[in-house]
Amino acid sequence: MKKTAILTLLLFTLFTAAAQKKHIDTLRVALSKAKTDTMRYQALIGLTVTYYLSNPDSTIIFGQQAYSLAKKNNWASGQAKCLNDMANAYGVLGDYVKSIQFYLKALKIAGELNDLFQMSLINDNIGATYVQEEDYKKALPYLRLAQKQLNTFALSHKLLLVHKHNRAVIYINLGECYMYMHRADSAEYYLNICYDDCKKLSLTDMIGAAQRDLGEVATEKGNKAGALQFFRQGVINDKAVDDGENLSIALLSTANLYHKYKQQDSAEYYAQKALEAAAAGKYEQDVLNAGKVLYTFYDEDHNLLQAYKYYKITTAAKDSLYSQDKVKQLLSLDFDEKQRLQEIEAAKTENRNKVRFYVLLAGLAVLLLLVVIFWFVNKQRKKSI
Repeated sequence: MKKTAILTLLLFTLFTAAAQKKHIDTLRVALSKAKTDTMRYQALIGLTVTYYLSNPDSTIIFGQQAYSLAKKNNWASGQAKCLNDMANAYGVLGDYVKSIQFYLKALKIAGELNDLFQMSLINDNIGATYVQEEDYKKALPYLRLAQKQLNTFALSHKLLLVHKHNRAVIYINLGECYMYMHRADSAEYYLNICYDDCKKLSLTDMIGAAQRDLGEVATEKGNKAGALQFFRQGVINDKAVDDGENLSIALLSTANLYHKYKQQDSAEYYAQKALEAAAAGKYEQDVLNAGKVLYTFYDEDHNLLQAYKYYKITTAAKDSLYSQDKVKQLLSLDFDEKQRLQEIEAAKTENRNKVRFYVLLAGLAVLLLLVVIFWFVNKQRKKSI
């Protein structure tokens, strides 16, 4: 079971459902009362980040609005931020091609600004997206570059918590990349660094994911007891921070572990729990993953009734994901059209400015010619006198 690689955001505190709703309400009020573009942009960025996992299509909508403001005011760093956040959302929706396109646009702007930290963040996200696509050979160079850029940044800057959080994210993504390449020792090395950082810095949003990944490495090495301990710890921490998606993934990893050791009852129990967690959070991809596993387990038991039940669940999840595909395509087309119109308007403005410049230049030339003529005429008159 492939887990979703971790994407980097500058906001890394997980909210409970109630706290998140309150935060969203506060941001919406701030947006409605915003009197300046700066205030409006800040509220939009807050909404873009907050909706990232729970409602990625909203992230794209608010991200487009924030990007338009950043473009209007020539806030280059802000443009890169918006493009990065929208790329994250496209990744959550499974549109990896669009996600990479937006990351590369953001990376170009960050490179022009020579912003090493932002470049590191974006390169890490590109690497994480390739991990999601299961293209690990493409992922690794981006993740290593992100690590190198952050290390260079650290030499000349005092690292704040947000920078250290990004470092932990890079290490977990490197660990996962090596893990999926079946290079267990390299994976364990990076995951242990990440896990230690998570504990030292109280990065509660990542501890569960690091524990689950270490469980996967232990499984790869044939250490059932160690794997089970990490999975259980991961489940506890995911529940503590109300992270339904990672909870579902950790439970499904537990189910697969029991299945590997022919403990079918336990495997089916934890797969069912994984499905419930995914369904509660409306994580359709994880519903699909858990449904597939349950269908396989019951098919192996020759329990056709239960197998058919989970086959229908996976089919419904696929249909839902297909609907999401339509939504993201429309959002993408809308943004592309806005970009096209902005580029047309910018070209028109540039042409108008060129015309004005040439008219002004022509006017100055005519004026200069008149001055020369008057001077020459005046000089001739003086000679006549």
